[in-house]
Amino acid sequence: MNLSTRKQSMAMLLIAAGVFISQAVAATRTPLIFTVTKTTDTYPTGTPGQLRWAIQQSNKSAGHGTINFKIPGTGPFKITPKNDLDPITKPVTINGYSQPGAHANTLATGNNAHLLIVLNGNNYKEGNATAGTGNGLLFSPGSAGSVVKGLVISTWINTGIFINGVNDISIVGNFIGTNAAGTSVAANQCGIYIQSASNTVIGTTNVADRNIIAGSFFYFNASACIEIIQGTNTKIYNNYIGTDKAGGAVLGTSLCGIDLIASNGTLIGNASTSGRNIIAGHTIFGISLQASSQCSIQDNFIGTDVSGTVALGGQNFGIMVNGGGAANSSTHNIISNNLISGNTTGIKLGFFSASGSNGNTVSSNLIGTDVTGAVALGNNYGLVLNDNSNTIGGSTSAHNVIAGNTVGGVLVYGTAHSNVISDNYIGYGSSGSNPLPNGYGVQLGLLGPGGAAGTNTIQNNRFGGGNTVTTI
Repeated sequence: MNLSTRKQSMAMLLIAAGVFISQAVAATRTPLIFTVTKTTDTYPTGTPGQLRWAIQQSNKSAGHGTINFKIPGTGPFKITPKNDLDPITKPVTINGYSQPGAHANTLATGNNAHLLIVLNGNNYKEGNATAGTGNGLLFSPGSAGSVVKGLVISTWINTGIFINGVNDISIVGNFIGTNAAGTSVAANQCGIYIQSASNTVIGTTNVADRNIIAGSFFYFNASACIEIIQGTNTKIYNNYIGTDKAGGAVLGTSLCGIDLIASNGTLIGNASTSGRNIIAGHTIFGISLQASSQCSIQDNFIGTDVSGTVALGGQNFGIMVNGGGAANSSTHNIISNNLISGNTTGIKLGFFSASGSNGNTVSSNLIGTDVTGAVALGNNYGLVLNDNSNTIGGSTSAHNVIAGNTVGGVLVYGTAHSNVISDNYIGYGSSGSNPLPNGYGVQLGLLGPGGAAGTNTIQNNRFGGGNTVTTI
């Protein structure tokens, strides 16, 4: 073979190799799409077109899969598994909005999403999951990067969505614990349960990603809309937690809206209206932080409707920060720019004795008024301090408005000491000149030695309504 012929042969081989490589690359980029066309379920092995089958196929595949829906008819379509679906072990996007006729929310206030795929546990009433634990979707190690959107997830006896030891899961644009219309309760015991996971996203600042999460019931485990245990860096933005899709009425009677246990770095709201959560109507806590540090609760409405002018009530504590008894175990948390009204107690730092809720900052909140800061919409107690070394206000620019609370503005309870309460409007509205009296302004030392209360710093506050500092 002469030199020219060898060059031509080499060129042909290179071209062929290039075609092969291009085809291989294209093959790796081919979307892994599994389409659900049936509402039926067979257990333990799904048949083509079933949701169970789609999850099983995705779990067998390499790469990030997609589960779409194309069920004939007009819907809503209720998928009631005979037992728990398979744990999800590979990255997948489960897209309820792919069902013809479904669409995401487009409203800045409220929710006009049209959801047609209902993942129905039916376990609370009928006990179908006899051999399972009663979870709607279970994300297990290997499924990092998965997304759930456009689903209604209701009536699961354990958890609607369980994220167990896997990072980077996104839950956006779903109705969890409601009917398909988002107007009545269809409770799970717990809406979303996160354990030993990082970087979970629940809603974003995009209105299309707003979740409605409501209606958890107490059975034998956590009864919260969102429960996080040993989770880190979770982001919870722009959700309605405890209300209907309009944000105007309470759905269900969950014990807690958001419950954090040993879960550092959680962001609840993001200091903008686009990240605001509406959290109302829960029996005990709107938000509970236990042994959780460096969390941020910003620009939420806690205890009111979406307008910020109507108290929805029902919450014993709007926000509770509890160290769980270990020193400095709930520290450096920031509670800022929230509307906290219509609760029994707006904010409580520490439980019934000093418990590690130290070094936290409460600033620039409206506590006991409506969103204008000019109209009373009181809690019974605005703020209760039962722990030490926290800062309430702290500067002119960080002042809280603590006004219109029926029993009292600030209660420093028991032996709580070394707190700084400064530069706040206590008994005045947001203008600083319109009196909105609390029952009392600041009360020190209830049920504790009067000497300990004297170590708190109370200065530069503007008191309205004739109620200033009372020491017991």
